[in-house]
Amino acid sequence: MGIFSFIKDAGEKLFGAVSTSATAAPAGAAPAPDVAALNKTAGDAIATYIRAQGLNADNLQVSFNGASHTVTVSGQAADQATKEKMLVAAGNVQHVDKVDDQLTVLNPTPVSQFHTVVSGDNLWKIADKYYGNGAKNDVIFEANKPMLKSPDKIYPGQVLRIPALARSVSSTVECFNKNATRGSRFFMCEVRKAQLRTAGSTDGQVSQYTERPAARRAERLLASNDQYSQEAT
Repeated sequence: MGIFSFIKDAGEKLFGAVSTSATAAPAGAAPAPDVAALNKTAGDAIATYIRAQGLNADNLQVSFNGASHTVTVSGQAADQATKEKMLVAAGNVQHVDKVDDQLTVLNPTPVSQFHTVVSGDNLWKIADKYYGNGAKNDVIFEANKPMLKSPDKIYPGQVLRIPALARSVSSTVECFNKNATRGSRFFMCEVRKAQLRTAGSTDGQVSQYTERPAARRAERLLASNDQYSQEAT
């Protein structure tokens, strides 16, 4: 939960600007706008847009405050990805400056990072920034569907989800298999490190429990006797 910032002048055109003036109109002039009604219309339009993306939550409530350009979204989402997509869908709308996240999650998982697109950005550059590997751009594309229809259709001011890369647990267990020879353990740890580099993992826990112990074990094995490195080849 919290407040997420967006670019007010970028995004889907779902409704017009909501006037915040409640001053009575002079005699003979057009009546002053009903601000409460306009806010409700805007909130309903955003809720309809969210559902049109195939996204929903139990007891979903969406409201809009034209004075602060803030959308408030509440309810219970099935998972973290659905919650984050709903927030992104609500925020990437013209006249929305902030999203007040009041959503809960039935099955919590680690939260994503978020990136605001600037001129010159593309998914390859964004993937290279967050994952260290531009080829992982398809992860970002999939994480922002169905709002993103094409990898090439991003625009300045748009906010994108940047989820953590998935990691393998089985290779981590293999690395510490006590039944393996010391040379084999060295080999498996080195393989695991290569896998992590290829995946461009940014998960600090993966680094803590695999790469660092693997590096320490490799140093000890090599210092102890060259035969262990020979066993691994």
